[in-house]
Amino acid sequence: MADITFDTMWKNKVTAHVEIRDNKVNVTSFSDNIAENAFAVPPFDIFYVNQFMEGRCFEECNASKDFFLKDLGLISYNPWEIVKKTHGFLWDDYMWIRFEGENLTWEDVNLGKL
Repeated sequence: MADITFDTMWKNKVTAHVEIRDNKVNVTSFSDNIAENAFAVPPFDIFYVNQFMEGRCFEECNASKDFFLKDLGLISYNPWEIVKKTHGFLWDDYMWIRFEGENLTWEDVNLGKL
């Protein structure tokens, strides 16, 4: 896996800063509220981060998978690539992912959610 840095967000609040270097995960947590911070309770490893990313996108067995991939401009199912495009936005919570170098806000990613 390539080195990557991202923040987990709850609306416009940064809940954790995650850095992955040489498959080692370093997390700085800013909230101990497990409802809003997936990285509130350590330990964290690359398996945990991969599972988190998979949980922030549609399932591979989804009947509409090919439609969704095409809509996202992707040719294969890769949770990391999906989340880079969708920012891990889900309808049932306010968590999302902001990657290093992005200046997005909750208003940019929430698709009209209140």
